[in-house]
Amino acid sequence: MWPYLTFIAIFAIPALLLNRQEISRPYAVLAFLAIVLFVGLRHHVGMDWNNYLRLIFQVDTALDLERSLSVSEPGYSLLMLISTYTGIGIYFANFVTAIVFAAGLIMFARTCPSPKLALLAGIPFLTVVVAMSANRQALAAGILMIVLSKWRTSPVAWKVGLIALAATFHYSAAMMLIFVAWEAKVPTAARIVMGAVFFVVAFYVLNQLGRIEYAATTYLSDEEHAQSSGSYLQMLLTIVPALALPLLWRKRDLLFGPTIIRRMAIFALAIAPVGYFFPVVTARILIYFFPMTMYAISALPNIFAERSRPIASIVITFTLIGQMVAWLTYSANSLPHFPYRNFLLVDEIELETGVDF
Repeated sequence: MWPYLTFIAIFAIPALLLNRQEISRPYAVLAFLAIVLFVGLRHHVGMDWNNYLRLIFQVDTALDLERSLSVSEPGYSLLMLISTYTGIGIYFANFVTAIVFAAGLIMFARTCPSPKLALLAGIPFLTVVVAMSANRQALAAGILMIVLSKWRTSPVAWKVGLIALAATFHYSAAMMLIFVAWEAKVPTAARIVMGAVFFVVAFYVLNQLGRIEYAATTYLSDEEHAQSSGSYLQMLLTIVPALALPLLWRKRDLLFGPTIIRRMAIFALAIAPVGYFFPVVTARILIYFFPMTMYAISALPNIFAERSRPIASIVITFTLIGQMVAWLTYSANSLPHFPYRNFLLVDEIELETGVDF
């Protein structure tokens, strides 16, 4: 537990400084290095560690380039293929993933009302739970957070391009194109048609690639549904903050300032009922909406009187620490997080690269 407490302390202590919430360049570098070294260089840590070892082995032993790139999404397959030539296999893929994820997390946190508090909000779930296990979604989420950090000032082509890039690491990231269409200056009927066309085309492409069958097997099977209790809790991390939009409507400008953040909250609430029937896949989709949660949490102290804001900040900080400790202590999925070991401190003979030398 101590490695994780030390890790989150790097973000919790600065978050308590309510009067100095801006993320300075030196602190951004410190936070970036902490995430990259702790997450990117982990050794045999995370629920999906063995799954990614298997994938990189399949890439390494594939008979040709086409088969190598068809092991997973093309972007991540290419990353794994490059990793096989580095000699350290999965560690290189994890390292690159952590670099993109950390950059996106910090860039987005800087756009929030209380940047350091937003960064802390992204540690317990998005970093410790997701980024330390679900590599492909972590990388896709990192790219999407970069997009969100520049959403207001970026041209449509830039948004579409980066969302498409994120989708090459996890196809589900393509759903963020909905928000590009949502803000298009066309009649509502045209937006609905655009959305319908997008879903039809996306379904056809994914079905041709065999990803629909894969998703059904992975996320919709009876076995997965039986193990979905954690998914319901995971959904609440996004749905509960989103509920603040209708429940605290008069505070919406404080809690959900940018239009994109409000729309993410609305969409999260709209798909919440689906989560009752398909909790695993819904929880996976809501990972991309967690930046909305980060924004709302960072804005929460501002809805109180100024004299009460330091207390609110302290309560939020310790609640977030408690969230991480509770997951690491009670969740069955946290067992592969122990013991925490790091590539830099492991003997060469113990390394698990996934590459067949």
